[in-house]
Amino acid sequence: MNRKVKDIIVESMTGICVLVIVFIIVSILAVTIIGGWPNLNWAFLSEFPKGRND
Repeated sequence: MNRKVKDIIVESMTGICVLVIVFIIVSILAVTIIGGWPNLNWAFLSEFPKGRND
């Protein structure tokens, strides 16, 4: 293989990896937002986190 073909392969693999990482991040955010939507309110967002014993 010549250098141009290797460059194309490396660039393609890099692009595919970027797309996979972005897809994973978007999937995690979507599941978090959809699953947590019922618990999302102003008190939840603005209060200091409570401990397990409180």
